[in-house]
Amino acid sequence: SIVAGGFPTDQPIYLPEGEEFYNGANESGDGVKDNRCQISEITAVAESATTADITLNSVKGAPKFNPMLPGAFPSTISSDGRVVGGTIGGGGTFRWTEKGGYEVLNQSENAGSVMSRDGNWFASATQGPEGYISTQASLLQLGGAWQRIPVPTPPAPAVAEPCDTTSSSWGIAANGKAVSGMYWVDTNGPEQGGKCRAWPFLWTPENGSVSLPIPPNTRSARPNNMSDDGSTVVGWTESITSGFRRGARWTNGNFEEFSTPDLEVGEAQNVTPDGSIIVGGGAGDMGEAWLWTRDGGLKTLGRFGFMDQASANAVSDDGEIVAGYGGSYSFFPGDVSGRRAFLWTEELGFVDFEDFLKSQGTNFEGWILNTAVSMSADGLTHLGSAFGPRGGAGWI
Repeated sequence: SIVAGGFPTDQPIYLPEGEEFYNGANESGDGVKDNRCQISEITAVAESATTADITLNSVKGAPKFNPMLPGAFPSTISSDGRVVGGTIGGGGTFRWTEKGGYEVLNQSENAGSVMSRDGNWFASATQGPEGYISTQASLLQLGGAWQRIPVPTPPAPAVAEPCDTTSSSWGIAANGKAVSGMYWVDTNGPEQGGKCRAWPFLWTPENGSVSLPIPPNTRSARPNNMSDDGSTVVGWTESITSGFRRGARWTNGNFEEFSTPDLEVGEAQNVTPDGSIIVGGGAGDMGEAWLWTRDGGLKTLGRFGFMDQASANAVSDDGEIVAGYGGSYSFFPGDVSGRRAFLWTEELGFVDFEDFLKSQGTNFEGWILNTAVSMSADGLTHLGSAFGPRGGAGWI
């Protein structure tokens, strides 16, 4: 029998391609012609080593699926597709490159993070002064130290007051020249429940932290992302009465809504570098993903599944490619394992991302692609999250 240590080769966390049996001289690596279930026997000889080199099959020209380490969830990819930034499960920030691997930049509990599209600036949340347990929105230039972003002063009579955190970062402009996020306030208004309201802010080196305007009767509001030049912030507002998160944008500090009398839309999730194209989810009665352009206005993209809403989370710089999650096939509300990633182009329409990859020969056995979250400028490299053989993880 083979005892512990019988295999001198370190086992990878994930196989780079689909599983297959060793097939001796018949190993070809051709994912179209090779029969991966065909077997060539190996005879073990006592006190001697036998080498069995398996050439895992792949299809030439197929998109390459690269899983990330368990618990590593990407949020942003650089414009050139070479740098990935994201969040460590449980909180914290990482940066990844193919050459350098993973670099942990902070480990603040429950803190998300975003990366600028140049790949060198990060916005997250870090612990406050010693003995202060709350986290506060913070900014990092690669190679430097985290700097906490000051909390804005809200319009009176509201006051800034920590809730479970003090503030958090949700968007970052190129070269770290602006950060958008939310901070907690007590509205001090006449209605009950005025504490722990999320309000949006914008920070720049020139103006510091400034509270962004919100409509009357807003319970909470928050950015989700921002343009590279810092002029356009996108996110949502939630009214006191409905609780629905309506898509919103702040252009040069001015508040604007996407919804029209004919079509109410949910959260705005992402924006192109120049602010001219914005995507989001929860449009109309069917909860479809949506696309907005400065010239053409709103357009619904579609959905699938029978639960949850669809959300467009990522868009190429020219607006020709959109990705996100298309809805859920789970029977249980809130069960994100039922979500499925989608891909949209004018030519393809609204398609299941998994089906799109499989049709070209990409292998990702054991994975369920739940959502896409970011893409390179040309739309050829995508990020997302999934459930895999070792639990939740990101993918490229």
